[in-house]
Amino acid sequence: MSVTAGAPIAEPEARDPGAEADGSQPAGISIIVCSRNRPEMLDHCLAAIRDAMDAADELVVVDSASRDGETWRIAESYTDRVLRCGRPGLSRARNAGLRAATRQVVAFTDDDCRPALDWTRALRERFTDPEVAFVLGRVRAGEGPEGSGNASVHDVAEPRVIDTSVPLETVGHGANMAFRRAKLIAINGFDEMLGTGSSLRAGEDKDAIWRLLSSGCIGYYEPAASVTHVQWRGRAASVRLAYGYGQGWGALAAKARRADRTAGEQLLRRGIGSAGLAQAWRDMRAGYQTGVLVSGSWTAGVMVGAWRGHRMPVRDGRYVSSPIHTDLSASLPYP
Repeated sequence: MSVTAGAPIAEPEARDPGAEADGSQPAGISIIVCSRNRPEMLDHCLAAIRDAMDAADELVVVDSASRDGETWRIAESYTDRVLRCGRPGLSRARNAGLRAATRQVVAFTDDDCRPALDWTRALRERFTDPEVAFVLGRVRAGEGPEGSGNASVHDVAEPRVIDTSVPLETVGHGANMAFRRAKLIAINGFDEMLGTGSSLRAGEDKDAIWRLLSSGCIGYYEPAASVTHVQWRGRAASVRLAYGYGQGWGALAAKARRADRTAGEQLLRRGIGSAGLAQAWRDMRAGYQTGVLVSGSWTAGVMVGAWRGHRMPVRDGRYVSSPIHTDLSASLPYP
């Protein structure tokens, strides 16, 4: 059986009867994978996830307006929890998966990632601490074409608590992240004007983390929860990807500045400076040509994203492009 996007959100405590009442020891995890027109990658990803899943876990796949016909078929071969969004957009797809999830913890990875065998176990163990609202995991680089670099990699060996004192650019990213479902719903899920397929192209992962931290939550970086990110992009695609990531960072900085001018300006300075121009200079001195191009592209994206974000309205912590605003915490249907 397949399900379609649009179901309202129920209280997570009522839908995960095996969990403790305070949600501190989840009986299982809802694993959400969003995909668009990449059936072969999705096939390998879901096979790895199935190997990593515990009996209490569930797998939810969201077809983000694919046109190939194969994405849906591949998804259904692994789970009956398959949704389809009629409009593309990673944040939109992730919010649809969030609505369909029935566990108190939701984990996200991408269709070009391969989780390790103990991925869900490592995530589950970290959520036994009731103070932890989200967990970010390790992202290792897989093999790729020459000159591709290490796109979307966060290969850090040391675990740590994530709070407002930790620089946001160092915490990890959306290829490997998990949340207490109730906490993510409380901040209205992912900002649908951010992320792949949106007008601002990226940044929905850091934005959700920033909003959780700003609300008083803490998280954890757990390197034992590991995925491998396939490096399938060549140099040109990696440069374009960096530009999109930069746009998302700049838009986040512009949004943060409205809530806390000092914090937002710090995010913007670090995006242009230490993560942008300074990194390009380091890459230039090291003779790393692809790195120079990637860092320069990122810097340009940050400036464009900050300008665009500055001009867009914000409501309840999310960018909006119209008066219509979806409040996930109120269990409104998916638009």
